[in-house]
Amino acid sequence: MRENRTHGSEGGEGDGPSRPLSKNDPVLISCLEVNKPRETTLYAPDTQ
Repeated sequence: MRENRTHGSEGGEGDGPSRPLSKNDPVLISCLEVNKPRETTLYAPDTQ
């Protein structure tokens, strides 16, 4: 079931609409701040 919390960085249907929002949008910044550690954790092993 596609509720929220599926793929935030995919489009914005979930709880992380980081694409359609403005770059200066406070919500976007908050989303990026919350998604930053997640992305780092996902990409960290790949980069290493």
